[in-house]
Amino acid sequence: MGLWIIQEVSRNLDEKYSFAKLVELARQDQFAGIFDVNDERFLKPESMIFEIKQYFQERHETPPQTVGQIASCVYHSLAYGYKKAIEELEMITKQTYPVINIIGGGCQNQLLNEMIAEMTGKKVVAGPVEATALGNILAQLIQQKVVNDLCEGRALIKKSFEMKEYKVIR
Repeated sequence: MGLWIIQEVSRNLDEKYSFAKLVELARQDQFAGIFDVNDERFLKPESMIFEIKQYFQERHETPPQTVGQIASCVYHSLAYGYKKAIEELEMITKQTYPVINIIGGGCQNQLLNEMIAEMTGKKVVAGPVEATALGNILAQLIQQKVVNDLCEGRALIKKSFEMKEYKVIR
């Protein structure tokens, strides 16, 4: 699960708030509760906000109330979902990954990236935004022998686009 949840929250709020505003509100009105973002109920609910609140009520926990708390709750829950997925991956592969690369639209969400770094204890490298298109172009450049291989292509992309790093501050 990804930023679909916050997109649905925005839709439920009649898109009155930009995603930047939702992040700002989440920073101002934090909510530490976490819900399971991979629970089926969040795939296509009639109301994402209702389902989030209902999730907490069913567990006899106080649900988020304000727009900021709801957004904060979503970002915390997504960061926790990343943490669990990474732990699973490391268990399956029997390797430790010190860096998480966030690409595409999600790399623009500074708050989420900070939370992922904090929750996982790993460095997060965010960018590039247009990773899908760049991967396609890179594959074509390799095929045309303009770029020698994937390693050279990755170095070229890293040199050409700004990447932002988030580290745990303790």
